[in-house]
Amino acid sequence: MPETGSRLDATAVLKRRPQGRMSGGVLVTLIGSALCLLLFLLYLGVTGLTGAGLLPGFLGAFVFALLLAVVPLPVWGTAVLLLDRLKPQPTKLLLVAFLWGSGVATLASLVMNTVIGMVLVPMFGEGFGDYLGAAVGAPVVEESFKGMVLLGYLWFRRRRIAGVSDGIILGMLVGLGFAWVENILYYLNYGFFLAGGFAPDYMIELFLTRGVMLGLLHPVFTAMIGIGIASAAMNRSGALRVVFCVLGWFGAVALHALWNGSTPFGILNYVAMAVMVLVLVMILVVVAVDRRRVVATISRYLPAYIPTGLVTDTDIAMLSSMGNRRQARRWAQQAGGGRGRRAMGAYQLAAVELASLHRQVEHGVADRDWTVLRDAYLAHMHQARRTFLQHVPQPPTPVWTGGSSLDSGFLRREPWRPMPTGPAPGGPQQPGTGPQQPPWPAGPPSRGQAATQPQPSQNPGWPQQQGGAPGGGWPQNQG
Repeated sequence: MPETGSRLDATAVLKRRPQGRMSGGVLVTLIGSALCLLLFLLYLGVTGLTGAGLLPGFLGAFVFALLLAVVPLPVWGTAVLLLDRLKPQPTKLLLVAFLWGSGVATLASLVMNTVIGMVLVPMFGEGFGDYLGAAVGAPVVEESFKGMVLLGYLWFRRRRIAGVSDGIILGMLVGLGFAWVENILYYLNYGFFLAGGFAPDYMIELFLTRGVMLGLLHPVFTAMIGIGIASAAMNRSGALRVVFCVLGWFGAVALHALWNGSTPFGILNYVAMAVMVLVLVMILVVVAVDRRRVVATISRYLPAYIPTGLVTDTDIAMLSSMGNRRQARRWAQQAGGGRGRRAMGAYQLAAVELASLHRQVEHGVADRDWTVLRDAYLAHMHQARRTFLQHVPQPPTPVWTGGSSLDSGFLRREPWRPMPTGPAPGGPQQPGTGPQQPPWPAGPPSRGQAATQPQPSQNPGWPQQQGGAPGGGWPQNQG
């Protein structure tokens, strides 16, 4: 079963998720993208209603084309978001990706493609000029404008891109936004303008082809840029970041050009379709492998947090397996219904976010104040279990502990013990140089290093927490 409930956790369980407020840049991007979408739709309406002899029936054709374009959106949107169920991106960032593709990318591409056509047709003639515009100009223009928002994620929200899956999902949402608006234009062109009137049968035929069979075509193109952006986000070298971004953009343009260029050539178009299906399968495999890789990192990084009381060895074994995670959510639902399942989903999500943060630290791409975010994720785990225990005062023995309810940090009622402040993440410190390291690691254990850490009772410098309030200034809810 999918890891549902994570989006509800941000509002229903985790009251103060980091980066929860919408920044000015995100708000401006959302508003600007929505305005561009309205301008595009207004352009279609004005073009149709002012065209000589095209006024009769156009309004009905426009509404019908709009409905046909919207119908498959819930299906394809759900399919893309299901890939995001392990470590969901904030809803506002997903919305930015979709609206950018729907508004800015479509409107800018419409203008640029028109300009390119005005240049190429006089130079090469109507037939070959139109073909060059479709096979070369459109892929370059459209993938460039779609990719701009992904560059924005790399520049302004790099911390949110912790793996290839994140880039793929964001890229597919941009492509999905672009595709549904572009489909309106295609439905009107073939089902009204070229038909000389409202031709619903042509629109439906095109809908079955573009909206249903090829609904993920643009998402597949732009997913290539997403892969490049995600690879750049996990790399410290500025030169390699540029290389990964260029390679991702080139992959998107190449696939787009292959599809557009093969359309007039019959058998070659079937070859291109086979390539697209193969690439889509590859994307799904990459997402599945990346998801398992993310979950597997939990067993590497979270043992260092056992002394906090938030996790135990059995919890880490549960969190490190997709099957065990599903089983734990079923147990939580049987014990506490929907609220119990959401609390377990929040606990699991925070653990994944914590492991992903440590992976960024290891790659040297985390923020300097990454420990603040670390403490916030630990506080989320505490708040999730507290919510569960308030709702389920006497929970049954967890299925993942081997019969002992005391062997799970998720069911411990004592306050969690925050981590002492340590040095900023960096390379391993040589013995005898610099200040002495605290007994608790400031960063993740290095490869091959034992993950076990001293217990609080063995550490005289351990800050004892009173009253159950998480550390790091996290506000404690009462009740």
